[in-house]
Amino acid sequence: MRPYFIHQSVYDDVFTSDKNYYRKTTKRLQFPKLTGEKDYDVIIVGGGLSGLATAYYLTQKHDLKTALFERHFIGWGASGRNGGQILPGYMAPATRMVRRFGFEKTRKLWEISVTGVNNILRLIDRHKIDCDLAPGAVTPIRPVHYHLPSIEKEMKLMERLGKPLELYDAVRTQEALSNTEDYYSAALVDKHNAWHFHPLKYANGLAKIIAENADIYEDTSVIGIDNSSGKVTVFTPEGRATASNVVLCGDSYLGQLVPKLRRKYVLIRNAMIATDKLPAKTNFMPENLCASEYGGDLLFYRKTADNRLMIGGGDAVQPNAHMITSEQKIIDVLKDSMKTIFPQIGDIGIPYVWGGYIGVTTSYLPYTGCIDGNIYYMGGYSGHGVNLTHAFGRIFAEAIVENRDTTDTALDLIRNMSLPGKGDFDVYLARLGMFLESVKQRFD
Repeated sequence: MRPYFIHQSVYDDVFTSDKNYYRKTTKRLQFPKLTGEKDYDVIIVGGGLSGLATAYYLTQKHDLKTALFERHFIGWGASGRNGGQILPGYMAPATRMVRRFGFEKTRKLWEISVTGVNNILRLIDRHKIDCDLAPGAVTPIRPVHYHLPSIEKEMKLMERLGKPLELYDAVRTQEALSNTEDYYSAALVDKHNAWHFHPLKYANGLAKIIAENADIYEDTSVIGIDNSSGKVTVFTPEGRATASNVVLCGDSYLGQLVPKLRRKYVLIRNAMIATDKLPAKTNFMPENLCASEYGGDLLFYRKTADNRLMIGGGDAVQPNAHMITSEQKIIDVLKDSMKTIFPQIGDIGIPYVWGGYIGVTTSYLPYTGCIDGNIYYMGGYSGHGVNLTHAFGRIFAEAIVENRDTTDTALDLIRNMSLPGKGDFDVYLARLGMFLESVKQRFD
């Protein structure tokens, strides 16, 4: 691989503000900046869940000298800003995956995602990580998307995949979610294989464990990578480090470091809001399920451990273009959605507003790979990164130990279309993709 050096500042904006609920309710960790020269077996770029999970399995399961480099601080990106939902599966509908891969290969891909969920639960239990873990998820269905034969088909497939779902009718959905009457026609419910939590508390808890066996560096931007000498040299503003292998875990930020990876995803900006504490007498969302709307509407919500409503959604944007206008647009949509779905709390205060970016691929399935046998990468989780990072982290750790440039799993089957423009056409590609998605849903 030819040497790559960043010549453009990595995008972000006011979505990283101090109004992030997770940051306000978590004590930030402190790790040093890299200075001088170091040498490691493995260097991980990115201090989110991908990087943390990979570092954990490299250091806990294998005795490799490992370092993790984070440009800001642990959990700064999507790992500390997401909806906190731990769900099996992928953004791509399972019915569509079966049409593409067949049932048996889909089952293997599905098992990888379930493994990710189980890995998280084991880590929380083994290390007693305090992260507000709670069970249960619901996929509410609006009338426009309600087609009983399609829903029954999906439920049968989920049962074959080992994830039986319960179907709530409109009345029971309203009882569980506290939504306005007739807003949802039904809901698919999973109370056994899905969870929700405080992702930044979890990330910090995992980082503390990793720091016992690995070096973590914060405020350490990776500005260049060069493997022309056989080993990989990673350059930072105040130092450099070499390693036999490097793992790139920046997801939507990877394209800034390795430009060809930017063609693997469309950038989606996600925004979130959290309300003031809800009045106890309202008995709001009594089943405490996290919700993600059916039909690709990119709206999700849940109740927090301290009794607030958290709601999020997204839209496609061009990096560094009309940031404030775009941010306000998504926030206004979220506020309007909250008032429409939950009019009983429509006037509640909203002290928390934040957001960030996710990378969405053409297939809604992630991308993984290896460059020249020693630079591994993973990303394109398309909104399902919490579970997948913990499956991929273990898989990639094993690949590195066994000196493989493939995962030797069903992940190697996934092929995503390369997109033109390296981000220049994200808005248009996303709109086209959403239109095509609405057409495909008629056949799922």
